[in-house]
Amino acid sequence: MMESASPLGGKLQDTLDQVGSLRRAAGRKFSDARRETANAIKDSANSVREAGEALDELAEQAAARLDRSAAYVRNYDLNGLVPNLRQAIRRHPAGFITGAIAAGILVGLAMRGKGGRCRICDNQPATSGRFSTEVGDE
Repeated sequence: MMESASPLGGKLQDTLDQVGSLRRAAGRKFSDARRETANAIKDSANSVREAGEALDELAEQAAARLDRSAAYVRNYDLNGLVPNLRQAIRRHPAGFITGAIAAGILVGLAMRGKGGRCRICDNQPATSGRFSTEVGDE
């Protein structure tokens, strides 16, 4: 019986060595995975911080623009309207002319009622396509 116990003890020792080896390998893999996960989480935290800083910068820019707008409205004076308008026209004459034409068309359309009647003068438009020059001419 003693002779059969020795090979059994050797096999048991080999099995225990293999289990110990597997345990160490699993421990290393777990440690590596834990370290990689921690690094990924830290990278995510840094990304969130960077995005937050970018949002803070955008919020600060928006707040600064609103402050400038508030100052403009607070300091706005009707006496400065004409010089400001002249300056804007000089900088953008084509845009001003286009805007004036569009405003004229919109005012003209708004003044005309349904059926082609002028809301102000209550006249029908001339059928020839030209406007009447005489009062009471229909």
